[in-house]
Amino acid sequence: MVVQKFSENFWSPDFTSTVGFDALVKKNKDGKTSSKEIEYFIKERAKIEDEYAKSLLKLSKASLGSTESGSLKDVLTSLRNNVEKLSYLHQDLSQILLDQVDRVHAERDKFSSQCKVVEESVKRLQGIKKDLHKQTIASSISYQKKSEAYEVSIQACNAERAQAQSIGNPPKALRELEKLEAKSLKCKDEKIKADDIYKGLVRQLEVTRASWETEMETMCDTFQQVENDRILFFRNELWALTNFDSKTLFDQDQVNEEARLVITKCDPDSDIQEFIHVHQTGSVRPAQILYEDFDAKGGRSTIRPTLPHVQRPAAPPPTSASTFFTDNGTHATVKDDEMLDPTYSSIG
Repeated sequence: MVVQKFSENFWSPDFTSTVGFDALVKKNKDGKTSSKEIEYFIKERAKIEDEYAKSLLKLSKASLGSTESGSLKDVLTSLRNNVEKLSYLHQDLSQILLDQVDRVHAERDKFSSQCKVVEESVKRLQGIKKDLHKQTIASSISYQKKSEAYEVSIQACNAERAQAQSIGNPPKALRELEKLEAKSLKCKDEKIKADDIYKGLVRQLEVTRASWETEMETMCDTFQQVENDRILFFRNELWALTNFDSKTLFDQDQVNEEARLVITKCDPDSDIQEFIHVHQTGSVRPAQILYEDFDAKGGRSTIRPTLPHVQRPAAPPPTSASTFFTDNGTHATVKDDEMLDPTYSSIG
């Protein structure tokens, strides 16, 4: 692609036109506006990252998994720790973006100062050129009028002289001729003076025009170079901005990978078995409560106490005598035939 130059495309045949200058100034102004917008965008992005980092850090202090146990508690603890690490990543990104804002601001000021000097120089010369052009046009008109007046005065003298000669140059005619010649001489002097002023203004205007043209060309080259540098600068900075995001995302994935490794060790069976081992209360269940008819039992309670179902040992074989504890704590042995005697008492 053929690269064209500002210095070849921002002129006008109109001597006092400033359309090229105005177009370049507007382009430069638009560049400043765009630079401010980019600076604001990155600054706000840094602010958002900072607020997000603070929110994550606050969240990392919240209770999580306080009633859990086992491998799921490890997962939740890891997740909370990871949120804290993520907050630091976003805090670092916020500071990186703030540093980028400082660079953008510094470059914006540099671009502005580079254009300001040459812009003001061209603007000043344009004002001088315009004023001189106006004076030159007025001087040209004045010179033209003075020249025409001088030509008229010469014609009047020639006509008067011819008439005087035709009547023998009487004194009155000669005096009138002298007046016309004096007026013609005055017109000649005014013409010469107007001519000198006109020539001087033309020379001065040309010097100013040449100076303006040189400064305008310098301005074109400067503005094009600044615009080129500005675009390259922001292209590189915005590329860096996306890289900052990519690095943060990569670091976030590394942090999340740590959490994923812990999550892979989460086992519901082991958590359940651990809970049983630590908190078990027993394996015996309550026995069934049976219904008993109160009337059929002659007024006895129909509710049996609930007792655990226990395997009882077999009853011992009957013996010929039974042993009892007496009221005073001694043993007494009663034979079977004595137990059958209603008159027998073990208490002597």
